[in-house]
Amino acid sequence: MLESMDSPWKYAADSPSRQLLRELSQLRIDEQRTFSQQLERVGRERDDEHREALAAAAARHEKVRQEAEQVRERALVEEQLQRELDYEQHVKELEKLKQEAAKKKLAIQKERIEATRAAEAAEKAAAEQEQAREQAEENARVARKKRQAEEARQAQQARENERIKTEAATKAKSDAESAARAKAQASFASRAVPAPVAPSAPSAFSAPRAPASSTPVAQPANSVPTTTTINPDREAEHRRYLQIHQNLKKLRKSMTEEGKRNPDLKKKMGDSRREIRKRVGQLTGENKENREPIRVVKDILLASLSTSTPSVSVLDYLYQPPSLPPNAPTTGPGLLLYLLNIFSKSLVQQFLSEASVSPKTADPVGIIGTTIFAQSEFHWNGTPLIDILLAKFHVKAPVLFGIFGPEATSQGKRRLGWAIEEGTFVSDQRHAEMMTGLGAGFAALTLRTFAKSKLSNPLPTWHFWRALAAVVNVPPAQVTVTHCIVLKAMVEFNVGRILEFFGDAGIAALRTAVVEFPARLPEGGGVKGHVAARSVALLKEIWGREEKLYL
Repeated sequence: MLESMDSPWKYAADSPSRQLLRELSQLRIDEQRTFSQQLERVGRERDDEHREALAAAAARHEKVRQEAEQVRERALVEEQLQRELDYEQHVKELEKLKQEAAKKKLAIQKERIEATRAAEAAEKAAAEQEQAREQAEENARVARKKRQAEEARQAQQARENERIKTEAATKAKSDAESAARAKAQASFASRAVPAPVAPSAPSAFSAPRAPASSTPVAQPANSVPTTTTINPDREAEHRRYLQIHQNLKKLRKSMTEEGKRNPDLKKKMGDSRREIRKRVGQLTGENKENREPIRVVKDILLASLSTSTPSVSVLDYLYQPPSLPPNAPTTGPGLLLYLLNIFSKSLVQQFLSEASVSPKTADPVGIIGTTIFAQSEFHWNGTPLIDILLAKFHVKAPVLFGIFGPEATSQGKRRLGWAIEEGTFVSDQRHAEMMTGLGAGFAALTLRTFAKSKLSNPLPTWHFWRALAAVVNVPPAQVTVTHCIVLKAMVEFNVGRILEFFGDAGIAALRTAVVEFPARLPEGGGVKGHVAARSVALLKEIWGREEKLYL
């Protein structure tokens, strides 16, 4: 700025003012340099402070970030640990549930096994009792015959002794008369007047009398109580099925003895028996799930046809054998009949254990039962061996076939199929459950259609109609609580099928069953006021409300 001043001494080389100006300029330059240096120093110091502050802030941020990272890592670790703990807890709970389910299943299987064993033991005890009774009757009959023979022999001996004595007395009398005549002749020869011959004394012996027997005359045993069936022919049919049931027991015993001699057969029988029982117990309400049990049972029975086993007479297990040509064979494979018996027993046991609580569960059991017995491979000369299964119903539920008797007596309870456990009749509640299962089971077997199948129905629907008629046509005074329980189980959940098979006749039958039958029961007899009879009559209202069937 000074250098730009216009002065006459501006270009003077040695002028004092120029010298002063130069000094002043230098001084100004130095001051500016000093000021700039101070500004630069202050700026550098502030830059350093800013950088230090930024470094400190960055350090703080890094520390905060590291702390946040550590917190995040700890949170992740804790979350992972919690997930692992939750998973372990879930696994433990699942394992606990599995164990509980396994225990429950094991308990159910144990109960079924115990029930099966108890039923077998009861059946065996009943068979032993029956055998003991028959043996006692046979022993009594033999003893009676021996006693009668001994009495007849003694009477014959007495008559023989009497005859000998009579002959001796007659001979003595004849000899005495001969001696008297000889004496008289001698006296007549010596005297004119003969001495009279004294009349002979009467014989001291008379013709023997048959001794009065002290043994009463045996009356014919009446094995059938009075007023027990509607039709006597049904009693004969019932006895025949009971005999079939006894024949099946003998078959099981003979096959068991054969298994002791043949270990392979014993293993085959045991494995097949257990598998059949298991498969029947696996039946559910889903038809698709039931195909596998049906297939397995069918394969087991087919395998028995190719197994070498003793042949048995099939006629012992049929109610009405088919007509056969002369000299036609009447035997069949013993293992097949044995396994069909096991299969039938498993069906009945399933009815007693499952359908007794829920009658609707009888349906899949009825399907497998009719399906297996309908297979032509298991027929004999074209006849299904369904009588094996019917024999078990005759033993367990005779009321289905027109058999009845008083529930107040032991004999009547046996006639009605009242089960015996541990030597005593089961409770009323257990009997009601069993009759419910058997009634529902019989309906499930006999109300099946084979319209879409190439197989023929082994139990046509007329079996159901006949059983229903056998129950509702019992004389009112002879109706028992058992009849009401079985009747309700047969019809309660089968309205649709009954109408499908029987049409208008089915409606009339249902009205007879739930309206007329309860109304005919005598007042004050105990049955009409029972809950079983009232529940039968109540079906009319239930069907009207749920099925729109107004009787």
